[in-house]
Amino acid sequence: RSKSVTTSLSPTGIQRLLLAGLGLILVVVCCILVVNCFSLVAYVDTTRWVNHTHQVIGSIEAYLSLLEGAETGERGYVITGNEAFLEPYHQARLRIPEMGKRIRELTKDSPSQQQRLDALEPLIHEWMAELGALVSLRREKGGQVAAEEVEKGVRKEHLDAIRRALAEMQDAERALLGQRTASEEAMARRSIWASIVLAVTVLLLLSGLYTLLVRHMAARRRAEEDLDRHFLLSLDLACIAGLDGYFKRLNPAWAKTLGLTDEELMASPYIEFVPPDDRAATLAEAAKLGQG
Repeated sequence: RSKSVTTSLSPTGIQRLLLAGLGLILVVVCCILVVNCFSLVAYVDTTRWVNHTHQVIGSIEAYLSLLEGAETGERGYVITGNEAFLEPYHQARLRIPEMGKRIRELTKDSPSQQQRLDALEPLIHEWMAELGALVSLRREKGGQVAAEEVEKGVRKEHLDAIRRALAEMQDAERALLGQRTASEEAMARRSIWASIVLAVTVLLLLSGLYTLLVRHMAARRRAEEDLDRHFLLSLDLACIAGLDGYFKRLNPAWAKTLGLTDEELMASPYIEFVPPDDRAATLAEAAKLGQG
């Protein structure tokens, strides 16, 4: 009787190992990518707020520059009587309402800045009215009277109060800018580390999978070599048969026992070489293997 080994079509261990390893890598990559995406969204949002804070600071600086330009122009007009000096004053009258609205809109997320604006706007309105009155005084009563009014320093006190209020707003924005910049840098670091973790994790998983595959293939090769030696040296009839009903491989004992070549044996269905009494059991076993 022959000892036969029948091939199977079910997934092999190496295939299952590959699928499990690749599945694990996919899960890890997806998880880290999700975390990285959240970090990136947070970083973009923080960067937007940093840029917003820069806009607020720049608008406050432009506001102050506009006011100081009006004061300088008014002083030049009082001294010289030259109407050309009033150009910054006229520009300030036109642009101050617009600039105030812009700063209020930019700081609408900050109740404290809105409160500062509520206190600042009446000061600016009163100060601009005083400048207008001084210009009219210069036109109507001459430079000496206007100069005496300037010397009283009332307008300077008001301008100093305005400067202090705007400086407080700038200080608040700069403190906020420091916080947001630090947060932006932290978000950038987290995003970089998430990318590094992703790369290292994938490399480690691939390395581990490759090591397992190499070990598995080496163990399988050794097992196949041992089986091959046993197969070739066995004095019993040993074969490998396929589900198609034909031999796939035969050991030398077949040719010695039956006096037929391997080609002749493989040309006929293997069931012909099974004793009649064992054929039914052999076919039933083969059917079970084929279903499995």
